[in-house]
Amino acid sequence: EIEVIVQTAPDAPVISASGATDLCFGESVTLTVENICDGCSVSWSNGQTSSSLEAMTEGTYTAVITNACGESSASNELTITIAPAFVPMITLTNICQLTGPSGGSNYQWYFNGVPIAGANTQSWMAQDSGMYTLSMNNGMGCNGLSAPITAKACVSGTQDLSTPLSVAVFPNPSSGRIFVQIQSVANTSVQMKLYDIDGKFIGTVLDSEMNAGKQSFEVNLPKLPAGAYKYSITTTAGVENGDLILQPR
Repeated sequence: EIEVIVQTAPDAPVISASGATDLCFGESVTLTVENICDGCSVSWSNGQTSSSLEAMTEGTYTAVITNACGESSASNELTITIAPAFVPMITLTNICQLTGPSGGSNYQWYFNGVPIAGANTQSWMAQDSGMYTLSMNNGMGCNGLSAPITAKACVSGTQDLSTPLSVAVFPNPSSGRIFVQIQSVANTSVQMKLYDIDGKFIGTVLDSEMNAGKQSFEVNLPKLPAGAYKYSITTTAGVENGDLILQPR
């Protein structure tokens, strides 16, 4: 007597998500195939074969399970959407009044890459001259970080308009050696700080004194990747901010 067993297609699997399927840029969610029959293999629409995967790209995900006889069943469809990267835009007015986008939450202002205590509103008035950035969530709850923007202090105890100053930084672009030329009507200290394009402090590259008149300082910059950087030059007459392009060495 011969016993014949007819193998039927397995029950349809079900895909579930570990969290929300509407994601912010840079987020991911774990998708898992449930109701997998014994001995069945799994094949996702993106080619993966494990029972779960980390969905990091936008699209519609499905899975197929197949038994030993080659009978298959397809799962439900699960669609993942990913919002575009959110980069808040800062508006600067009157050289010192900073304003971020409205309708957001979790505002945090940064000065030279360091969080400013209590600076948690849409607008901020610069207390010091330098680079400011803003971190915030948009209306979808997605967090973003602005590009740095330079602002002057609304009120500065070191700024003295009776001591005019001119500053020149050259060559720019540079391969690593620059000259900082200062012209001042009074004796002054000179300090130059370097930041990356996101406003993170790299280091102080010049810290000196000079007499009234014109003087050039030679500065050999640390070895850094080619690209765009920010600088801040502080004297007793005020602060001068600018951009510096480094070329490959």
